Amino acid sequence: MSEPKRLQDGPERTIDVQRKARRDFLLIAVVVVVACVAVLTDPDKVFEWVAQHKEVLVDEFLVAVVFIGTGFALFSWRRWTDLSRITDRARWCAIRRAENIAARACSC
Repeated sequence: MSEPKRLQDGPERTIDVQRKARRDFLLIAVVVVVACVAVLTDPDKVFEWVAQHKEVLVDEFLVAVVFIGTGFALFSWRRWTDLSRITDRARWCAIRRAENIAARACSC
């Protein structure tokens, strides 16, 4: 039984996955925090600006929410696929270990 091609990566792959997850999460968190700080520091100023600029519809806020939701969805999907690869590798390694133990037990 040979290891599937997509599972032929070692512990460095796990570290890479963790690094990518941390980077993605921090990027999304920074964008969300900056947006929240911009709105929450002086909400009256934001509402005055929206009132003065009728061409900017409040619906754009909803679009921003959709973009943030999409960002979190992509983040979740990437983490899910990375974790699926890791669990597939762990499952494959467990099967190989069990096969090796069984082979040693039968050869006695």
